[in-house]
Amino acid sequence: MNHLLTLLFSTLLLGASAHAEPVGLLSGGSVHAAIGDRDCKNTVGINCADHFAYDLGGRVSIPFGNSFSIQADAKYEGYSGAEDEDNQVTSASVLGLHASYRDPDKFLLGAFGGYSRSDAGNFDSASGFLYGIEGQYYFDRVTLYAQIGDADISNDAKGSFDSGFWGVALRYFWKDDILLEGTWTQGGPNDAREWGVQGKMRLLKQQPLYGFAQYVRGDYFSEINPDVAGRDHTISIGLTWEFGMPSLYANDRRGATLTSPRRPGLSASWAEVLN
Repeated sequence: MNHLLTLLFSTLLLGASAHAEPVGLLSGGSVHAAIGDRDCKNTVGINCADHFAYDLGGRVSIPFGNSFSIQADAKYEGYSGAEDEDNQVTSASVLGLHASYRDPDKFLLGAFGGYSRSDAGNFDSASGFLYGIEGQYYFDRVTLYAQIGDADISNDAKGSFDSGFWGVALRYFWKDDILLEGTWTQGGPNDAREWGVQGKMRLLKQQPLYGFAQYVRGDYFSEINPDVAGRDHTISIGLTWEFGMPSLYANDRRGATLTSPRRPGLSASWAEVLN
């Protein structure tokens, strides 16, 4: 996996260097907060119905020249209020850094690295690093986004995510300030996976305040017993304050548009609980 990432990233950099045209990137970013309900089922009898779920996060992008930019992003999720909370994943966080080349009329090519941590009640925390390459391809009102990477996230007991992963996203801008998005991420213990859908729109005409609603489902597995598995799903609503950009569409093409994956960290903790 490491050799594949090196080869692919080298190819992406060569392609970007051959297409160095001014594209006018902008500084921008966002902060968000959301609340919702999380429910899960599994084959080991852990009752985790009706979690109160909340998450906080933000990201900012700074351009260097006409085509290159650096983006940082962070996200924290917490879950509380369920029965048998000592035997469940109670929080997950990821902190990421991205470097990319972009032509906002055509594509983005880049690399990312990050640190992930998750907690599972009375079990040990799982933490470690992830890295990979990513790219976006732009159509008129559609963005295709893909990532491939590797993660080494573990704890002092059982449970880890020490393997490759990949993810894809499809974004459709019905209008400049109305976004519909679908995502899929997969990898780790027995190909743990997560998919979600989201809708976001501007709430105030004169202020960059946006509302969103989303649904996320995850399927996770034990490392040592393929018959032990579970799933969780979360429905949430939230607010986002965007800054530095005139619209969601402009941010997608010129600003803070990249995301660090959270699934490796969650999968590591759930593998420990199920093990």
